[in-house]
Amino acid sequence: MTPFLLTIFVLKFFIPGLFSVLFRAFGLGYRDKKRLAAGLAAYCAYTLGLTAALILTMGYGEFTHVAPLVMTAGSLLVLIFTTDSVGKTIFLQLTQGCMSTMISVILNEIRTVFSLSYPALVAMICVVYPLVFWFALRYWAKPLRFMADNIHAELPTLAALPVLVTVIVSLLPTYPAQSFANHPVYITAMMLAVEAVYFLFLYSFYRNLLKISNLLKGEARAKLLEAEILSYQESLETARQTRHDLRHHNALVLDFLENGDASGAMDYLRQNNDALAAANPLQYSANPTANAVLRVYSRQAQANGIAFAAAADFPERLPLTTPELGALLSNLLENAVEACKKAEPSRRSIAVRAETDETALRLEVRNSVAGAVAFADGMPVSARPGGGTGTKSIAHIVQGRGGMLRFKQEDGEFVAQILLTLSQ
Repeated sequence: MTPFLLTIFVLKFFIPGLFSVLFRAFGLGYRDKKRLAAGLAAYCAYTLGLTAALILTMGYGEFTHVAPLVMTAGSLLVLIFTTDSVGKTIFLQLTQGCMSTMISVILNEIRTVFSLSYPALVAMICVVYPLVFWFALRYWAKPLRFMADNIHAELPTLAALPVLVTVIVSLLPTYPAQSFANHPVYITAMMLAVEAVYFLFLYSFYRNLLKISNLLKGEARAKLLEAEILSYQESLETARQTRHDLRHHNALVLDFLENGDASGAMDYLRQNNDALAAANPLQYSANPTANAVLRVYSRQAQANGIAFAAAADFPERLPLTTPELGALLSNLLENAVEACKKAEPSRRSIAVRAETDETALRLEVRNSVAGAVAFADGMPVSARPGGGTGTKSIAHIVQGRGGMLRFKQEDGEFVAQILLTLSQ
C-alpha cells in the first residue's frame, strides 16, 4: 500500500471523528482549555496512529469490519475534557456520533453508486463535514444539551439505546459477508432507516421533556405568585389594622405630652414609624397579579445587583386571564434578569413601563444586555440550552389576544414592546 493511499484511508475515518469530537467540545461544553488540548492531542494520536497501524497490519478491507469499534473507542477520549458524568458523556458522544455516521454512510453510498475514488470521497468529506459542523452547532447542540441536563439515570440506561443503534448500523454492512458489495443501496437504506428512527425518537423525547420542563416551571411560578399575592394581602390587612388602631396611638402620644414626657413621645413615635414602614407593602400596580410578579422579580434583581424600576399602570381588569398575565410578565422579566446577569455590573438595569388608556395597554420592558442579540424572524435567538421557550410563550399569548409584539435592541439595551387592546 502506498503512503498516499494509506493517508487517504486514514483521513476517511479521522476527519469525521475529529469534527465529532470538536462538536462535543464547542457545542456541548468542555472543562478547560488545557484538558481540551490534552483530549484533542490524545484523540489525534490514537486515531491517526492506531488506524494506520491496523490498516497496514490487517488490510483496509478487514479493518472496515472493526473500524466502528475502533472509532467509537477513540471518540470516548472526550472523557478527558468532558463537563458531564461518564453516563451522560457516553450518551452525548454516541448520540451526536450517530449523525456523523449518517453523513458518512450517505457519502460512501454516493462514492459507490458513481464509482468514485477514495480521494474523491475524502474531498467530499472535507467539504461536507465543516457544513455539518456548522449546522450541528446551530440546530443540534441546544436540544442535545437540554436532554442531557434533564435526564437523570445510570450509565446503562443512558447509553443503551445509542449503543444498540451503533451496533446495528455497524453490523448491517459487514454481516453477512459481502452484503454491502452486493446490495449497497439496500444496506445503505437500512442503515439510514435505523439512524432516522433513533433521531425521530430523540426529537419526540426532546419535545416531551421540554413540555414537562415548561409545565413544572409554570407550576412553580404560579405557586410563587400565589404566595406573593397572599403575602401582599396579609400586608394590606396589617396596614388596615394599624390604621384602625391609630386612635389608640394618638391617645398614648397625647398622654406622654400631657405629662411633659416629650422624649417618651418621640421614642414611641419612632418605634411606631418603624413598624408602619415594615408593614407597608411595596406596590407597583393596582393589578394583584402584575404587582406580585413585579415584586418577585424586583427582589431577584436586587439579589443580582440589578437596578429595577417599574411604572406599571396595569388596570385591575385586562384582556388576559390571570395565568396569561402571570406567564407574560414572568417570562419577560425572567429573560431580562438572565440577560442582565451577563452584562457589566455597573450597567445592569431593568425598567418596566405600562400605560393604559381607554383602548389599549402598552407594555415595555428594557434591560441591559451584553453584546449583540441575534434575531430570527423578529424573535430573539437564545444561546442557552433549551432557551427561547419564554419568548415563544410571550408571542403565543400576545398573538392569541390579537395584540402586537416587537423585540429589538437599541443603545445597548434589549427592548420588548407589547400592545394589547382593552376593548376585548
